[in-house]
Amino acid sequence: MTQRTALILAALFTVTGCVDRGAQEQAKKTQQLLTDTTIPVTLATSQSMTLTESLEVTGAFATSEESSVGPGVPGRLTAVYVRDGDVVRAGQAIAQQETDDLTTRLRQAEAQAMAASSQLQQALSDAKVGPTKSDSNVKAAQARLSQAKARYEKAKNGSRSEELTQAQWGVRRTKSDLETARAALDRATRLFAEGAIAKVDVETAQNRFDNAQAAYEGALQSLSIAERATRPEDLAAALQDVRAAEESLRSAQADKRLDVLYQQRTQAAEANLMSAQEAVRLARKALGDATIRSPFNGRVSGKPLQAGTYVAPGATVATIVGGAGIYFEATVPESKVARILPGSPVDVTVDALGGAKITGAVTAINPVASGQGRVFTVRVSVTENMGALKPGMFARGKVKLGTRPNAVVVPESAIVRDGENIYLFTVEGTKAKRVPVKLGLQDGDSIEVSGLEPGKPVVVSGQTNLVDGSAIKAETPKKGA
Repeated sequence: MTQRTALILAALFTVTGCVDRGAQEQAKKTQQLLTDTTIPVTLATSQSMTLTESLEVTGAFATSEESSVGPGVPGRLTAVYVRDGDVVRAGQAIAQQETDDLTTRLRQAEAQAMAASSQLQQALSDAKVGPTKSDSNVKAAQARLSQAKARYEKAKNGSRSEELTQAQWGVRRTKSDLETARAALDRATRLFAEGAIAKVDVETAQNRFDNAQAAYEGALQSLSIAERATRPEDLAAALQDVRAAEESLRSAQADKRLDVLYQQRTQAAEANLMSAQEAVRLARKALGDATIRSPFNGRVSGKPLQAGTYVAPGATVATIVGGAGIYFEATVPESKVARILPGSPVDVTVDALGGAKITGAVTAINPVASGQGRVFTVRVSVTENMGALKPGMFARGKVKLGTRPNAVVVPESAIVRDGENIYLFTVEGTKAKRVPVKLGLQDGDSIEVSGLEPGKPVVVSGQTNLVDGSAIKAETPKKGA
């Protein structure tokens, strides 16, 4: 039994019992209630505002800077300088390998490089002096040959006084040359024993001495011939001198043709020095690689290896996670991903930081959906609180899909959906008026409508009982409603 029916029955009971004017008045009011078709409603006012539609997304922070740091050479760890969670700088040493063997290899490589450098200097010196010596030897051999031929012609023609004098001078000259050549040979032998010159220099000095001795002996024979006149055996000796001088010239010319070897030796010495220097560079790099360093600014993630562990190249000593490349990675359902564009602003809330608000922007959208749930991954770049953010932190974001200035908005509760028909009720006097509308952007409880002017009162509760033209009575919304 409703309250209204109870009132009516009470009024009838009073009338049938006795005449009571108070009861009659009450009955009259009850009758009015029964016949009153006014429907109580709650109103709100449409407004004109800039409306931004956003999409709620969730995800976690990730980073593009994550590196598993390990050694470049095999070895045992002698020290580990970091622990899980430590902040590190780019280039900071995080661990050290044993270096005794590497240091020895570097010293050996440096010694070999020094020896190769000395060999190159010697080769350059030989290449500079050798051709000059060979030129001199050829010229000397040519001169000796000319002399031998002259003596032979003289022997054939007999001796004259001036020839005797010439022979005597020849003996003196060749003797002087022999003494000079002997002194040069002794000096070259001594210098070679001391390692100051190359063996080719000793051979050159020996060759010069042999030639000088031969010339001297030839001069003595020439003088003897001149003194005793020409004899058959003297003529044969003179001819032999010519042949010896020719052989000496051929030998000197052969040595001259070997001058190209000086350049080849220089090139070989240069190649040896370059190889030795590269070996030094590699040995220094190996020694430097024994100190394991952080590739960038970041934080140690996980427990590093302990000192005493033997590690090979490619092994992970510690994992470094950077903060410079951190970003928010959110998931978006396939029904909404088409509305998100690169550059769209995003408001990110990080619960782990006390609900801190961070602004960002969409930088990339994965074109391939995940196999489960048909969701797409959206990357959001952020530039605030970079020091506090850590990969793996959960976050919630609002992606701004669009903005409409001067949009007419009403509370979402004012919208009535009847199949494909969408409408709301406004107020004209004391009557409700049904107004069809089209919906636009939505931001929270506010939704854009077209077909309605701003400042119009709209029904936000009680409209389920309304039809176009229903009598209405506006009620004050209850607190907290």
